[in-house]
Amino acid sequence: MARFRVELVQSVVETAVVWIEANNEQEAEELALQQVTTGAGADWRFKDGLGEIEILSVQQITAETQS
Repeated sequence: MARFRVELVQSVVETAVVWIEANNEQEAEELALQQVTTGAGADWRFKDGLGEIEILSVQQITAETQS
């Protein structure tokens, strides 16, 4: 499993960065969106007025190596 840095944006006003353990980039995006809409940090100040939260960038930080 690799570690990803996922930056999300709701608008130009509010952004968040979460650290996600996932098997691939797609899974990291899905888990990050789930975390910021239902978990800790789900209280976006402008969510109701500005719309959906979107992925701004995803960076793979580490990869699990198997020996």
